[in-house]
Amino acid sequence: MKKICLGMMLAFITVGAHAADGAIRTYCCENEEVGKICADDRLPVVCQGKAHHIIDQNGNVIKRVDAYMNEAERREWAKNAHQRKKEEDEARRRVRLDQALLDTYYSERDIDVVQKRAERTVRRNIKRATERLEKAMAKLTKAQKEAKKYPNKKEMPQNVLVQLNTAEGEVLEEQTFIESKERELKEIALRYDEDRKRFRSLIKDAQAFSKAEAAKRNAEKKE
Repeated sequence: MKKICLGMMLAFITVGAHAADGAIRTYCCENEEVGKICADDRLPVVCQGKAHHIIDQNGNVIKRVDAYMNEAERREWAKNAHQRKKEEDEARRRVRLDQALLDTYYSERDIDVVQKRAERTVRRNIKRATERLEKAMAKLTKAQKEAKKYPNKKEMPQNVLVQLNTAEGEVLEEQTFIESKERELKEIALRYDEDRKRFRSLIKDAQAFSKAEAAKRNAEKKE
């Protein structure tokens, strides 16, 4: 029930949605410079404010719209067209992300389960890396002890120098790996916290939407 309600709500707020019957609508206008300009399911930016017509998928003109801006108003509107397009694209992207979130989780508990699973995998990697680090530290301690016998590094045997450098490299590698995994743990916590907050907000909006729709239907019945 929840998914149906949220799906309805998102359908209402999605920018540039298809026609209710699923058919493709083509929007066209005449441009002074290049002639006719058309786009499916949305009015081209250059047509905003100008007279245009809408064509169905069979090529029939189903609606004509008169210009609602004069030339000066249209030029002013066009100046901000790029920013508006960015905002519209961001709105569409946000709706897609929200829908993906709703398709993935049925409750906040689902988010908790997935987060714990992701954290468990990272912690397992940290545990294994910590064990490798302990072994590398033991090798480094042994190599450093051997190296102390040669105060002058030039006199140090090649095999001792190789052991020292190798042990130092292994320690650094494991330390770096552990640090990256600890950062990943923090990123996971932040990401799922955001998902949880957004999910909670969408549920709240959906409930408000459903309540408003029910009130509207009741009012229509009384009329």
